[in-house]
Amino acid sequence: VEQNRDAQMRMLLVNENATRAAVLTALTGLSRRTAPDDMVIIFLAMHGMPDPGGDLYYLSHDTDPKALVGTGLPQRDIEYAISRAEARRVVLLADACHAGAAGFDGFRGRRSAALAETNRLVGQLAESKPGTAVLTASSATEASAEGKKWGGGNGVFTHHLLAGLGGDADDDGNGFVTIRELFDFTYRHVSKDTGGDQHPELKGR
Repeated sequence: VEQNRDAQMRMLLVNENATRAAVLTALTGLSRRTAPDDMVIIFLAMHGMPDPGGDLYYLSHDTDPKALVGTGLPQRDIEYAISRAEARRVVLLADACHAGAAGFDGFRGRRSAALAETNRLVGQLAESKPGTAVLTASSATEASAEGKKWGGGNGVFTHHLLAGLGGDADDDGNGFVTIRELFDFTYRHVSKDTGGDQHPELKGR
């Protein structure tokens, strides 16, 4: 989402439209259109997969996990797009560390290592530029739970994130949802729904 003084611009890519090329094109185009007073909000709900070399790739619709380097969406490209945006405020919401993505060649049999590395690398997006906040679905070696009971098949984090953005996280009733209110709301509800197995994290300045 790009928001400025005069208008809001939204880009939505789901399912077969969320290809590697389409996501990169959208992010690059968005970064070029922003002005310093704008706020950019990026929401990623896709599997994240680290490779043995220490890079993180997101699985777009057309990604082949067996050819990750050539078909995956590199996090470094997302970092580059964020760093090039003139907007001084960037909020990244990431639901990327799902249990099903942990069985990758270099990490096979090391589920906790893969989850920890994915969460660590996603958190690094907060360092893309000053003014960037990153709210992630889980922390440390935790996986992100998902299922039909959360909005028909969303991740538990995404389910409560949407409720919070819809106004449920507006604790002080002032008509605005701050990133801190959103974090507190999702942390509380995600932890409760997962029996304490999953805890969102907030990073950035």
